[in-house]
Amino acid sequence: LPPIKEYTPEPVLAPDIESVRDRSVNISRRDDGAYVVEGEWLLRFLRGVNMDDYDSLQYFQRILQTSGVIDSLRNAGVTDGDTVSIFDFEFDFVE
Repeated sequence: LPPIKEYTPEPVLAPDIESVRDRSVNISRRDDGAYVVEGEWLLRFLRGVNMDDYDSLQYFQRILQTSGVIDSLRNAGVTDGDTVSIFDFEFDFVE
């Protein structure tokens, strides 16, 4: 038998989101009614989030809360069940 290969995972470093000073976002609506959130810092942030991992998803939600993205969505009129799109990631808004 061939030798067993041992794989070691490569660490994925989360972006240093705390150092980002400009956390401004632009919120618009698509023709299908989805809310589109854009911001330069969000793209960098999303690269370090694994949406299939519970802890990583919790981190994502916490950053959206603390950075004011959720409040901005509410001010734009988002309600429960509305689709929110942040670059290539879409989710249903839930209070």
